[in-house]
Amino acid sequence: MRQYVRVVGGLGHAVRYRVLDAVAVRGTDGTWREAPTAKQRTLLASLLLRGNEWVAVGRLIEMVWGGHPPRSAPGNLKTYVWRLRSLLVQAGQGGDRLESRPGGYRLVVEPGELDLYVFQELADRGRRALAAGDATEAGRLLTTALSLWPAESVDTSPEMLPETDRDHLRELLRGTQAALVEAELAAGRPDSTITLLRRLVADQPLVEQWWAMLIRALALAGRRAEAIIAYQRVCRLLDRELGLTPGALLRDAYGRVLVG
Repeated sequence: MRQYVRVVGGLGHAVRYRVLDAVAVRGTDGTWREAPTAKQRTLLASLLLRGNEWVAVGRLIEMVWGGHPPRSAPGNLKTYVWRLRSLLVQAGQGGDRLESRPGGYRLVVEPGELDLYVFQELADRGRRALAAGDATEAGRLLTTALSLWPAESVDTSPEMLPETDRDHLRELLRGTQAALVEAELAAGRPDSTITLLRRLVADQPLVEQWWAMLIRALALAGRRAEAIIAYQRVCRLLDRELGLTPGALLRDAYGRVLVG
């Protein structure tokens, strides 16, 4: 299990909640505690991802049960909230962190207490370093951020997350992966990106951005023939699956290969 400590710049020492890995609460003794059922974990994750925001009962029911909640859902939700408060007390966080008012609930989360916050802070610092021209520091920060994500894939994050939340996390992850590739290419380390990019084109074969980056990385690594083959592969794929020709990103990447 990741301990989320000794992360760059002191980030990670205060992490008390996880949503990127198995949804859990860290106790004062350092051990992680998970809610006992999938629906309770969904509720905890939904509240954590909206930390400090009041979330309506009806919205929580929709996130926990989907489009067809049972009639008992409002009562069951109250029971789940009570059990989550008990979990927080057992972890030494205090049950009063999970607040209620007529029609809604919220979970109080301080800056740096959620692993997602640490991820976002590191990723933002990495992007700022890249924009400032420090590709080496950017690569270090972005690599550390992605190390907090199990297997660097949203598909391995807790299956109980609502799809809207999973889409949001996918966007964050993809943006950070793209920034890392740009940092490594700018630092003159194209070889370090090729394994990641091959996995990304395998997982998301219709995302032209990954193919364009792979073609650039292969070309910069001196693997021109492989870059041309990759371009031909994505051309066939786009034509077969979508009836499309390559977009501007792909054409630009291929043009750079042709001119060396």
